[in-house]
Amino acid sequence: MTTPGNKQAHEKRMAELAAKRRKRDERLAAMARQAHQEELAALATNPLGRCLLGSLADLEELPTEEWAPYVARQDWLFHPAVPNAFRTNAKVEISRRLAERIRAEGGDPLNDPMPDEPDGPFQSIAQVFNRAMPATPAPTTKTERTKPMISITLNISSPADIEAARAMLPGILGGFAATHAPEATASVPLAPDVQPEPAKKTRARKAAEPAPEPTVDADFAPLPDKDIAAEAPVEAQPEPVAEAPAAIDGPAVVAALQAFAKVKGPLAVKALLTKFNASRLSDIKPDQYAAVMAEVA
Repeated sequence: MTTPGNKQAHEKRMAELAAKRRKRDERLAAMARQAHQEELAALATNPLGRCLLGSLADLEELPTEEWAPYVARQDWLFHPAVPNAFRTNAKVEISRRLAERIRAEGGDPLNDPMPDEPDGPFQSIAQVFNRAMPATPAPTTKTERTKPMISITLNISSPADIEAARAMLPGILGGFAATHAPEATASVPLAPDVQPEPAKKTRARKAAEPAPEPTVDADFAPLPDKDIAAEAPVEAQPEPVAEAPAAIDGPAVVAALQAFAKVKGPLAVKALLTKFNASRLSDIKPDQYAAVMAEVA
């Protein structure tokens, strides 16, 4: 909600901002005037600058309608020896003083004439400088034209193909030169030592050809058998003899059955004895010891 107190505070704040802007603008204007005075002082140190200062003094005594004809009569200003940068600075200084003169007379420097009205002093002076100053060419990235490189691949597999290609090349290059590259050579002879490129092999032709023999590097080729036998004779090694399994006796079977009973229980031992047609351990025959040990293992 806006109250009288808030409105007064807002107006005070806006007034303070406006005062700061005025001080900033005045400071910038003073800096611009100082820089302009330094530029005018620098003009007095060279002959071109002194001529420009004299012409500006003459313009101050003329009406604004006569400024453009007076500037057009200054041949020294449009001499080719005068740098364009100096001529541009002179145009800016004349336009600035013209604006000050129109403002001092109560006019508006920004009030340009309508399209159906004659040109004003600003447009007339600009036309004088535009006619005298050459137009600056726009920067371009276009590179100079270079001779094109022509690459032609021919499938040549016989001397007859070489002769046919030699007869064909002048026509090919001549047509290309007429449409694309005037600098292209009309004929390019084939070198006498050019070897014809072998024709590409088809799958049937590859299958019909014999397979190449494998080549072995000389450094890795195996030595002859006689050299190997002479340098390192191989001694006959005796064949290993399988050791006979240790004999299984009755105490070993009894110990194995006792361990089996502790793990599986008495019923499992009874079932095992029944499998070998025995009612007790003494009924197991020695030739059954191996089978019993395999069962309880």
